[in-house]
Amino acid sequence: MKILITISLLVFASVGFCQTTESLLYNGRGQLKADTSFSISGKQLELWKGVENLFIKELISDVQYSTVAKENNLSGLSIISFDLDSAKQLKNFKIIKQVGGGLEECLKIFIKSFQYLNTLAPADNSSLTYYISVDFELIDAAKTMVTTHAIPVAKVKFDYIQY
Repeated sequence: MKILITISLLVFASVGFCQTTESLLYNGRGQLKADTSFSISGKQLELWKGVENLFIKELISDVQYSTVAKENNLSGLSIISFDLDSAKQLKNFKIIKQVGGGLEECLKIFIKSFQYLNTLAPADNSSLTYYISVDFELIDAAKTMVTTHAIPVAKVKFDYIQY
């Protein structure tokens, strides 16, 4: 009986202390889930997790498809990187994977306007690189109506995730 109780306590203690360190965009090693060749440090990951839900919620509601992207039916994965320095300045925006049609520019404008990114800034005189992946999807109403015989209405739903 004593052995069973000890084992149970160890299992419960392990479960309690092993909370997930991953986020929606980054795995537990800080690698971008959409492309694991890009990664951030463990400290960056912990800071990112503090703003990720709000970042995603605001991105979903604020970023709109550009006219060019709509006209050309552009969809796909976009990855953008940027540096954030200790003065809380965003620099060195790079488009790593591009959908085109101005979508990455819309994403860049959003990132620059997101007020809580300053909480990710390093305390020392350095800069940190972050990577953001976005799946842009465009629904073709005419094609959808042919198959479903109904008018498509799409909106992304996002509920806050608790870690």
